[in-house]
Amino acid sequence: MKSIVRVAARTIIALAVLLGMAGSLSAEGADPAVTFTSLTSSVNPSVYGDAVTFTAVVSASGGAPVGKVIFLEIVIETFGTSQILLGEDETATPLGEDSYEYTFSISALAVGQHAIFATYDDGSGISTAYAGPLYQTVAEQIWPTVTITSAPPEISYSTTATFEFSSDPEGAEFECILATGSPSLEELDGLTWSACSSPETYTNLLYYTQYSFAVKTEGAPITTFTLDGHQWAIVPPQVTITSGPAEVTESTDATLTFSSNPAGVDLVCYLAAQEYGTQNALILEDWAPCTSPRTLTGLSRGYQYYFGVKPEGVADSYAVTRQWMITRVSLTSSPNPSQSGSDVTFTATVWDDSGTAPGGTVYFAEMIYSWPGVVTPQPVGQDSSPTVAEPGLYAYTFSTSTLTIGSHEMIALYQDDGSTVMSLPITQVVAEVTAQAPVVTTQPAHRTVCAGSSVSFAADASGTPAPTVQWQVSSDGGMTWNSISGATTTTYAFTAAAGDNAKRYRAVFTNSAGSATSSAAIQIVPVPST
Repeated sequence: MKSIVRVAARTIIALAVLLGMAGSLSAEGADPAVTFTSLTSSVNPSVYGDAVTFTAVVSASGGAPVGKVIFLEIVIETFGTSQILLGEDETATPLGEDSYEYTFSISALAVGQHAIFATYDDGSGISTAYAGPLYQTVAEQIWPTVTITSAPPEISYSTTATFEFSSDPEGAEFECILATGSPSLEELDGLTWSACSSPETYTNLLYYTQYSFAVKTEGAPITTFTLDGHQWAIVPPQVTITSGPAEVTESTDATLTFSSNPAGVDLVCYLAAQEYGTQNALILEDWAPCTSPRTLTGLSRGYQYYFGVKPEGVADSYAVTRQWMITRVSLTSSPNPSQSGSDVTFTATVWDDSGTAPGGTVYFAEMIYSWPGVVTPQPVGQDSSPTVAEPGLYAYTFSTSTLTIGSHEMIALYQDDGSTVMSLPITQVVAEVTAQAPVVTTQPAHRTVCAGSSVSFAADASGTPAPTVQWQVSSDGGMTWNSISGATTTTYAFTAAAGDNAKRYRAVFTNSAGSATSSAAIQIVPVPST
């Protein structure tokens, strides 16, 4: 831009010298009312050999101009300047409002840039005004402008790319090229261009590859002005498994959720299973189309499962995976929480569909954590004699009352033929015993029986520790009560006699926190009629 300004300045000064003036000049007898308002060309740039019409518009306030307009080219040379007379026009075409137009056409301008001026001669041979410079460019050929209107983003997740492009003026034939990397113009010139049309689509492109696309009109030279280009890189979509089964589970069903970035990518899934302790994997699903969530049912216990998901069409190395094992052993306990000093029973259930009872041993162990992060299973009991819970399910049990107050992480380890299968851990809570006074929960009911018949009274109560019970009897309407020897269970049964008529019976529950007495039940023994 600065060089153009410098050339223009030199051109204007040269014109002033050549014309013997600076700016708009006047002389005695000239027409000072004429001034230039514009200098334009019909086409710029133009093509060599084509006609270009220059138009100069003047303003004349004192009537139609009587002079003529001369069209010049100023040429900047090494040691000075020169002017070339291009032509002139003596006919002032009125435009209205004191404006007049002068024109001149030429088709002999050489290829290159031309500094065009217009001067006004009032008829006396003196130039009184000038306009310019107008820089007219003449090219060997003007190629249509090519513009890419649609292209992949700079980072694309698709191995297909579609380009749309257009030309100005419309109707051009196109040539396209697709290359990897970032080739220079010289390198593009050495490649093979192919005829193409909009839209142009490329498929089966490669991940982790940078591509360059260029388009130009057919036959055009390879320059920054004649072509348009686009560069982008293709990377695989990022797939993430967002949820799934734990590494060890007891469930024979599994649901996995996954997503892709960007969303909407076609995904394929893989599933394989391997029986624990063996080396042979069974492929259950071999990269089949899938969507999230993916639910699997009817899986087998004792198997390790491998699940993978990836974008369709990419190598297996781009897959994300999840693996888990369905254990053959589960562990439960009762009661939980338990009380210090009271029995808690652990039950390990082993699944075995072989048709025969398993011959292994279940070891019940507490997980002992020691610094720094060392975990050691400490056996607390074992069982080698299972009972059949149901077909294919075998229960191993162990009871203990020695667990201390607190939380205990317990596991069951089934060992058979040198292999070990571990259950998921459970937390057994052992609580400190807090004494609670008895509360009667079941009251004895009145009874009417005949002498010689069996009769029973039942009562119950809660409390911590578990209360003892003592039945009592009253023969004076409840005024006094006597303990019944040996009646120390929640049910008191005996054979009614005639003398037991109208007696009252009650149960007294006692523990370290207090006692509670049930309501009195009346026994009626009817006297036989005579």
